[in-house]
Amino acid sequence: MAREVTKAGTPRRSVAAAGRRLAAVALAGVLVLVGCSDDGIERDESGQIVSPGDVSVFELAVGDCLDPGEQVGTELGDIRAVPCEDDHTMEVFALPEWPSEEGDVFPGSNRLSDFADAACLDEFFGYVGIDYLDSELFFSYLLPTLAGWNDGDPPDRQVVCVIVTDGEPLTSSVRDSRR
Repeated sequence: MAREVTKAGTPRRSVAAAGRRLAAVALAGVLVLVGCSDDGIERDESGQIVSPGDVSVFELAVGDCLDPGEQVGTELGDIRAVPCEDDHTMEVFALPEWPSEEGDVFPGSNRLSDFADAACLDEFFGYVGIDYLDSELFFSYLLPTLAGWNDGDPPDRQVVCVIVTDGEPLTSSVRDSRR
């Protein structure tokens, strides 16, 4: 099983200058995430990560803070998760599922990216507390691959929406931060 990471979310000035189009522009690179691993992190009773470790991309939860470091650009089955007080460059903010009424046939990368752009954008305000166009943050997402879609057990239909920064690490959650 695998997931693709597609970087999305253009700088707010570019989106506004483009007539407030909500279609995100794919930035450089696609990362393919493969396989599953045991959950190598510790969580408290509320589900928050309390000690850093690797977590399967299929076990990510809303609110997880991630520090992929040098992993970006390679194939991997898990990603480094950290307590949100530790330096991190990504935070999971939504886990939308491909609508079942759309069918079971893999929709293709473009249609799946369009769905992820819209679904992640819809969830951004509710998580961060500010409209995407007014935010200093960006978003990206992990997408199901063709293999995970067709051969996964169960089939992978979930998008993982992540907040990303411009490269500067965060040291707290962006939930309700209005950043």
